[in-house]
Amino acid sequence: MPSHRTKSPQTKMADLSRGNMRYPRIIQAESDSMGLDKSQRTALRLRIAAAELLEDRSVNELHVADISKHAGVSHGTFYTHYKNRHDIVQAIIEEYFDILDRDLRPGHAADEFTRIRDTTAAFIRYYCENLGLMRCIRALSEQDPLFAALKRKTDAAWYNRNISHLSRTEVGKNMSADQIKLLVYALGSMVEEFLYVRFQNPDPIVVGLTKTEDDVVEKLSAIWYRALYLRDPPGMTS
Repeated sequence: MPSHRTKSPQTKMADLSRGNMRYPRIIQAESDSMGLDKSQRTALRLRIAAAELLEDRSVNELHVADISKHAGVSHGTFYTHYKNRHDIVQAIIEEYFDILDRDLRPGHAADEFTRIRDTTAAFIRYYCENLGLMRCIRALSEQDPLFAALKRKTDAAWYNRNISHLSRTEVGKNMSADQIKLLVYALGSMVEEFLYVRFQNPDPIVVGLTKTEDDVVEKLSAIWYRALYLRDPPGMTS
């Protein structure tokens, strides 16, 4: 089965404007400048349709007939491009991982806390604007060993970039390589679980402690900074 995924062009840190980080909007906007042929445009419509349907249903509730109808194509056309619903969901999530890998690479920042905050803000905005996909990723990671391995590989690439960066900073002077690795993996896992109980399955206590999305960004960024540098971020006190 030929792949209909297209590598996104390199860009600067993602535009955080509301709505700009929804997966369907991103791939539609990027495809407009790629000169896709008819077959590729149809595959794109199917991925957009499936992603939109996943916003309010699980993978098990996603049906080929619904995807085809939402995309405005025949049932048979779907199978020209994808084997089944799991095939299209995998294509969507792999493409989404590519987008995250690209857009969560921060540019130059005035200081280390700004770098942490910029990256945290981008990830949280992606998370909040793609809750259906994030829910799908979590479920598949628990159900499918092959998909779990793909997610671990994607996470590891992000962790390793941060480990490499931190090893060249003040953190690298004060911690061993293994200590940095353990801290980055622990903090990264903490953030992912925190976002789940804040936005996917809201815990009233967590919601009460973080009133807004921006509040979540500031508080999680401060936790990262304090854990790494053992002091408050510039201009912030505990």
